Amino acid sequence: MQRKAIFVMVIILLSILFLTGQVVLAGGWAVVTLDELPADVVAKQPITIGFVVRQHGQTPMADLTPVVKAVHVETQKTIQVSAKAKGAVGHYVATLNFPEPGRWRWSIEAFTGNQPMPPLQVGPLEAVTPTKVGVDISWPLLMGLLGLFGTAGSSLVWWYKRAWWAAILVFVALGISGAGLALAAYQPQAAEPAAAASPGLAEIGRDLFMAKGCTTCHAHSAIKERPDIFIGEGPDLTNFPTTAEYLRTWLKEPAAIKPNTQMPNLELKEAEIEALTAFLLEENQAGPAAQSQPQPDHQVVAADTAAASESLFLVRAQGAKGPLVVYQMPGGQEQVRLPAGLLSADGKRYYAAELQQDQTLLRAFEPSSGRLERSFSLAGRWQLSGVSPLGHWLALTRLPNPEETAGWRKAGRWQTDIQIVEAAGGRVTHALTLEGNFEVETISAAGDSLFLIEHRPALKPAHYLVRLYDLAAQKLQPGALRAKTATDEIMTGLAWGGLASTDGRWLLTLYLNTARNVAFIHALDLVNKIPFCIDLPSGQGDLAQLKHYALTMAPDSRTVYATNAALGVIAEISLENYRVVRQVDFPASAPVANPVGAEEIPTNYSIMAEDGQRFYFSNGWDVWGFDISSKQVSGPYLSQSQVRGLGLSHDGRQLYVALAGQLPQMIDLASGQAAISKR
Repeated sequence: MQRKAIFVMVIILLSILFLTGQVVLAGGWAVVTLDELPADVVAKQPITIGFVVRQHGQTPMADLTPVVKAVHVETQKTIQVSAKAKGAVGHYVATLNFPEPGRWRWSIEAFTGNQPMPPLQVGPLEAVTPTKVGVDISWPLLMGLLGLFGTAGSSLVWWYKRAWWAAILVFVALGISGAGLALAAYQPQAAEPAAAASPGLAEIGRDLFMAKGCTTCHAHSAIKERPDIFIGEGPDLTNFPTTAEYLRTWLKEPAAIKPNTQMPNLELKEAEIEALTAFLLEENQAGPAAQSQPQPDHQVVAADTAAASESLFLVRAQGAKGPLVVYQMPGGQEQVRLPAGLLSADGKRYYAAELQQDQTLLRAFEPSSGRLERSFSLAGRWQLSGVSPLGHWLALTRLPNPEETAGWRKAGRWQTDIQIVEAAGGRVTHALTLEGNFEVETISAAGDSLFLIEHRPALKPAHYLVRLYDLAAQKLQPGALRAKTATDEIMTGLAWGGLASTDGRWLLTLYLNTARNVAFIHALDLVNKIPFCIDLPSGQGDLAQLKHYALTMAPDSRTVYATNAALGVIAEISLENYRVVRQVDFPASAPVANPVGAEEIPTNYSIMAEDGQRFYFSNGWDVWGFDISSKQVSGPYLSQSQVRGLGLSHDGRQLYVALAGQLPQMIDLASGQAAISKR
């Protein structure tokens, strides 16, 4: 009997574990997206809300019984309502009736988590006043009118009868009439009730950030409330580097920018997109004084002629496609700020594309001075996706509209449209339409070869191929580009930083192989049109540590150094032998915290001295130096500081360090002492 009881208990426990495992395997989390923000909520007046529940933020979930809970902030009174399925799959509705006015906190519990919604301010139910028939007359006015009638009546009596008492009545009635009319004239009017202050656009955007479920995958310093299950797959959006135009396009149709994105199309209304854009860009804006006047998207400060001998410090704090900021050192004054764009490998040309309704404006700048050299427009909406090493050729990828992408997804296909533009005059030399999900890697210096990354499968890519489009023959070459010694290993991973040689031969892309949890360099020989993969030291396969790799190249373009402070590794790579030829170890040092945006863009930097004898690198917080001859590591020079870029003075004696929220620092390399730049 005892054995039978034990057997039953074991079966029950295994069943519980199995069911729990099914929840875990199913994903275990979902995102609730509110149809719209509740408006004009009044106590004791029912309102109906609608929302969608998506597993993993994408797949609508049926057969659920979500529960809506609300708590009064002051009285702690609670209400709880079950929602019912209505409409499309995964859509639910619930009717709420708040019993008393005040501030209410509420949330929606669906699947395995409880998701907070933006707090509601419930107004009082106005008393119902019976409808009055006739004219609303105040008592002083009534007294004045009766006095007038009395004056008229007593005057008639006195006229006909000449009675002394009638004359007295005339004066009494006149007094009553005058007093009444005077009181009516000076009676204070009831004040109109003050209208409630309307929330600003950014405030509405903040509420939408919660209501649309953004808090499940993204953090933001302005929002403290988080769902029970915080996935954190998306970047921290506090001060996130982006532009209003990019945000509008992304929020309207994420797949139009990134076909394989995990971000769903929430079918946001135009007003919601504008509010979210205002909220996400709010902390990036200048102060009230600066906002009073329209600001250009690129700024140039006239340089003092006396400072011509000073060094310029170029910073790309938001990644290789972000804005370019130029500081004058050692003072640290900002001289140039250019919009998000691409810099040619030789550093002499900078290009930016701006969407303008149904056109795209292309502009060419001289990066050091910020001088606008030329601009031209292209019909349609295009994204700048590639620049040849010397900046003579541009590649642009068309941004499809939501209707197109919806049709492609339904048909299980994708299409990529690319234009090649001659940078000198804006002439379109080639227009390509490719069946599949292609990404521009680069263009050859001569403008005769377009190197592409083809993501396969097109809709939910799992691996990629390096493809070559022969622009001279106007033909996509069959098959993938492979080195003679290449294996048949499937190429998969996340592109995480890159480097191009100034002579136009090499394009190096740092990849994180998410299948094997290793880092490698995808080295593309643009002259011989051959790719190579070079494995990097990868420790225990921790992707968070592998993201701290940074690349720098020797002046002769034959040697590359890959640094990773989190692993404590410096790898010397020969581009003649296509392998790591030397590894130097030093005490590993992970950053105290990931810098803002570190999950979305690389925040590690490396810079080579002009003489090629040493270089400096950072893990996003600290800075080290490496002497190539002695193979010695020095530093760290800074500690607990969020680094956003590195530079060197012309004589190589000072190291410039861009810091988040501060003026650039200058480090004297002889003494190792750092001094904060002052204006």
